[in-house]
Amino acid sequence: MRIGLNLLHMHDGIGGVWNYVENLISAIGDLDRQNTYIVFVTRQSQRLVPDQKNFKKILININPLKAWHRILFENTILHYYGWKHKIDCFHWFANVLSPFLLVPGLVTIYDLLPLRYPGSYSQIKHLYLKTVLSITAKKAKSILPISNTTALDIIQILKPKTDQLHVLPVIINDMFKPSQEGEIKKFKDRYKLPDKFWLYVASFYPHKNHIRLINACSDLKKQGETPWPLVLRGDSGPDTGTTKELIEAEISKLDLDKDVIWLPRLASYELPLLYSGASALIFPSLFEGCGIPVIEAMACGCPVAASDIKVVKEFADEAVFFFNGKSVDNICSAMLKLQSDPLFREKLINKGINRSRFFTGEHVVEKLLIAYKGAVP
Repeated sequence: MRIGLNLLHMHDGIGGVWNYVENLISAIGDLDRQNTYIVFVTRQSQRLVPDQKNFKKILININPLKAWHRILFENTILHYYGWKHKIDCFHWFANVLSPFLLVPGLVTIYDLLPLRYPGSYSQIKHLYLKTVLSITAKKAKSILPISNTTALDIIQILKPKTDQLHVLPVIINDMFKPSQEGEIKKFKDRYKLPDKFWLYVASFYPHKNHIRLINACSDLKKQGETPWPLVLRGDSGPDTGTTKELIEAEISKLDLDKDVIWLPRLASYELPLLYSGASALIFPSLFEGCGIPVIEAMACGCPVAASDIKVVKEFADEAVFFFNGKSVDNICSAMLKLQSDPLFREKLINKGINRSRFFTGEHVVEKLLIAYKGAVP
């Protein structure tokens, strides 16, 4: 088969989506040498393409951050390229696909945030996404959600025309494993990190729930406890609005400036060091398509406390300590539990490492190839 991959939307600022796509394409490269992949990329996303004979890279000179420019290209010229390169099916990775498909289309859907949390977007963008998601559900030959939770949302909300839904969970790269103590120390020295700290890896969207987390840290101090410093690693994006400024204001109001550490963007190889060096990951997010940082942290031997949303329960099972993310008291209690009970943390570490072994490439790529074959007439 000749399979088209559309990576024109990919850029560094899309957080977990980048990790998901990077690991999936890397696994395809490792496990499939028979099919030919025609990959449409920009200068930012071209490094995602494996350097091997069955991958052909088509560089398109557009800026992925200029959404309307990209959307126009995807709905016009990209179809010509599909015909020119005799593509049998086209895999779209941006939650939606073009309504003007000339070849069978498959689409990865990470979540239905625009429909579940419409306030996360401007009115225009929300209306656009709502419309195109509805069209996608009717036009897609196959839909590829990244979790059973998202698959259920798709069935209940979008009511897709196709019954071809193939759940393709995240693949955890082999580099996510416990790091050596010496390397962890160098990493902490480089970024001036304390010996013990809480870690939260999340972009600054409102549903990531930073404000309640900050209040939980404050409440711990009010109770006479000494919470570990909180390290925040995340990015602002086109839809995050003023959320980071609100977080900063809350930190200042609660006099936590010395208790919160902001980390800059890290190189990929540094992320396992960050997870391995953290005393625990705190993950109060109220909505996720997957919750990739939870799985990455578990793989690196970092104990995790997370909000009890369905998708995190789906992937983490019993390897995570769950709390009600809408309750500051619950977040506070969870943090106190992990801080004060090293034996409990050790149990979570062991369970997390064992659980993370489920997220390997072989099973996911096998299901993806079945979806590709099923999409081709």
